Amino acid sequence: MREQAAWLRLAAVAALVACTGSERSSRPWDELPPRIIVAITPRAESLIVRDTVRALPAPEIRFPALTEPDPNHVLVVATPGTGLVVRIRQRGSVAKGDTLAVIGQRSVAAGQLLAVPADRPGTWQARREAGQPIWEGDTLGLLEEHTYRLAVGSVGDYEARFIHPGDPALADLGGDPPTSRRGRVEWVRWPDLRHPYRSEVAVDFRVPKGPYGRDGPVNVTVRPTDPEDSIAAVPAAAVVQLPIGTAVFVRLGPALYEARWVVGGPAERGMIPLREGVKPGTLVVRQGLAALVSAARDSLDRASRGQPR
Repeated sequence: MREQAAWLRLAAVAALVACTGSERSSRPWDELPPRIIVAITPRAESLIVRDTVRALPAPEIRFPALTEPDPNHVLVVATPGTGLVVRIRQRGSVAKGDTLAVIGQRSVAAGQLLAVPADRPGTWQARREAGQPIWEGDTLGLLEEHTYRLAVGSVGDYEARFIHPGDPALADLGGDPPTSRRGRVEWVRWPDLRHPYRSEVAVDFRVPKGPYGRDGPVNVTVRPTDPEDSIAAVPAAAVVQLPIGTAVFVRLGPALYEARWVVGGPAERGMIPLREGVKPGTLVVRQGLAALVSAARDSLDRASRGQPR
């Protein structure tokens, strides 16, 4: 009898599903879901089995990107001597040994012509014009190596927090047959006024041998490696679908539970990764959920009709 009386008192208090009750349809889209606390019978609780929220490594992050020159692999070509620029190559692809410029030293008519060759293949960009005087060490132009490119794309704020410079990545260049190149994250730029909800990510990769003239879209996969880059994951059986969202149940006390709203991803090996809602180490209900789901649905139904819980 004492146990039954205690249960009745508990039920009277805990049917306080602590919701901020109003009609579901009138709730603003950006308003947080109501907090739900439900009570169940001791018999129903005896059927409950709980499990621990795991910490899993962050999953691979995939995004489309466009390639562009890698400024860390653009060489400055300097003139080897003082003189006059007699000829200089215009912008375009060059092979190793191609003449980039010809410098006339002393008198062009009676003096020495000094050829400046490309010491590797790349895309040449002149910074001087024919007829200009030039001094030793001055910049003749820039040689963008064909060997390296940057794949630059954007990811959401949530994904960006798992990406760090140096993380391994893979650039899928497409083609027939398909070609891919391993690379590493070079930089991450956080949102700004122009892109308030997206972060830019650049991946440095080595391109296939030969001239690389296709600057079209590529697909990039980044694999986070920092031990702190972990996410919460729960057994798939612990996740339930309620009328206004997805939830897991956490025990607050004897026969008293709270529905925690979660945002999850696709199941992997029986586990569902969670973006938010619970932290690793939390105990959630994995088995015996029927009474909890029924009580939560009843509470939400009462709230939608403006009835007290």
